[in-house]
Amino acid sequence: MGLEGLFPLLSSTGEYRGLLEHVSQGEAAARAVVPEPALPYCVGALREDLKVPILVLVARPERARRLYEDLLVWCGEDAGIYHFPEGETLPFERLTADDATIHGRLRTLAALLGFEREGQASPIVVASLAAVAQRTLAREAFQASCHYVAAGQRVNLGELVEMWQRAGYRVERAVEVPGTVSRRGGILDVYPPEAELPARIELWGDVVESIRLFEPASQRSVKTVREVFIPPAQEMLPAMTLREEVEERYSHLDLSNCIPAIRERIQEEMALLLAGHTLEEQGFYQGFFCRGSVLDFFPQGGLLVVEGP
Repeated sequence: MGLEGLFPLLSSTGEYRGLLEHVSQGEAAARAVVPEPALPYCVGALREDLKVPILVLVARPERARRLYEDLLVWCGEDAGIYHFPEGETLPFERLTADDATIHGRLRTLAALLGFEREGQASPIVVASLAAVAQRTLAREAFQASCHYVAAGQRVNLGELVEMWQRAGYRVERAVEVPGTVSRRGGILDVYPPEAELPARIELWGDVVESIRLFEPASQRSVKTVREVFIPPAQEMLPAMTLREEVEERYSHLDLSNCIPAIRERIQEEMALLLAGHTLEEQGFYQGFFCRGSVLDFFPQGGLLVVEGP
């Protein structure tokens, strides 16, 4: 439950009706003076009236998180509100990125693409300048990594697990966290990053017999579903990136000032990545493989709201 019942009250004001008219007519830009506490109220009302996806761009990460929480209060927890977070690591840092942050970014990208499918709610995405500036998986690679598994579908177990690994999933003994898969005989468990619960896919031969969502802690089934959506589990997918493009970028890298040990390490790691392997600190090379932007995923006809341009 949210406060969405109050949105129609805003329509009674002349200022809001004028703003709505400008936006509805496809004006290139419209300016509105909105007190900071009222911004989530106004954005929520605009989505109700326009029924288009909205990207709210703010200056700082802490403001993005606060606005996201305010929108949840106004629109409700299940109203398609997404925070597109910024990564904690800087370019060329040998640090392991936090999976929760990566999965939050991937959930947002999946939601923006999901709007293109009939019946999906219009998402509201809140992002800081830093989050939008950081590169992500190219839209084409993201779409190529997405697929559905449905009951009654014929699948090849080995090929399916291999495809999930190329899409960034880790094979574990048990599925407990998002971005992992496991295989036991004719049973596949998979935990997509955007899903609330993992899915257990049971096969009879090469046919999907049933798909059940289950609690990862107790392993108890919660409900049966007809299909499950599988998006990529990582923003950097060496196996899904065109090798020629990466090699062309890598050819411009000047390693002449590196000591031999560092130069050899970089060459060895790049060779592994170009072969489709994953590394512990592969985020160091993210600039070679991630060339997309969240703006590439934003549908035409969406509304961009810039706070304090």
